[in-house]
Amino acid sequence: MRKISPETLHKLFQKPQKCQVCGATERKLDYHHNLIYQGRQVDSPNTILIACRKCHDKANEIEMREKMDRIMLNQMTEDELERYSKVENLQAKKQYLNEKIQ
Repeated sequence: MRKISPETLHKLFQKPQKCQVCGATERKLDYHHNLIYQGRQVDSPNTILIACRKCHDKANEIEMREKMDRIMLNQMTEDELERYSKVENLQAKKQYLNEKIQ
């Protein structure tokens, strides 16, 4: 797992400290690197999710992966979506997941 930079950690601490997937606040929270680009975990507050241990443990299951991707894609800027769309069209994936998951 890649270490999160102090700058990114500072920005993550500014977000509400609750699971971005289920909303839990009473569980231990983890930081989940949700985007791998060029073989590395992306160190950006928009690509790292705050997740409770229960959700984090399910991050590799298809349904949870789609939920986490949807959250991440909706918090990324248009510039980030374009920059990281070299292999996969993230704008199209964002639209697909927003239609699939309401």
